[in-house]
Amino acid sequence: MKHKTFPACETKSIKQLIVQIKRATLFIDRDTGSLHIASIMGIPVVGIYGPKDPAIYGPYDGTAIVIEKDVPCSPCRKRTCGDPICMSSILPEDVFSGVESFLMRHIDSQDKS
Repeated sequence: MKHKTFPACETKSIKQLIVQIKRATLFIDRDTGSLHIASIMGIPVVGIYGPKDPAIYGPYDGTAIVIEKDVPCSPCRKRTCGDPICMSSILPEDVFSGVESFLMRHIDSQDKS
């Protein structure tokens, strides 16, 4: 398994972004176009969702790991917010748990093959 990380945000074009995504074993991002491109390309994703409902706006393949917090105002679908608790309440530990879930699935699938 690859262990290299890279910031996809440093790409200067969609073509460069796609080249970077192809190299990924796992793609972690908030709800962005990059996340959806990775999912369409068959790269496993951990998606971080706040103001949008992942059941509606999430990747379509059904294998994505979704990180979200159950807060009263979410999903609101607002682009800006004075107090984005839906995102600020997501901790690094929550994202790490999503990565662990991916690793467990990946290890389980390798053991079965």
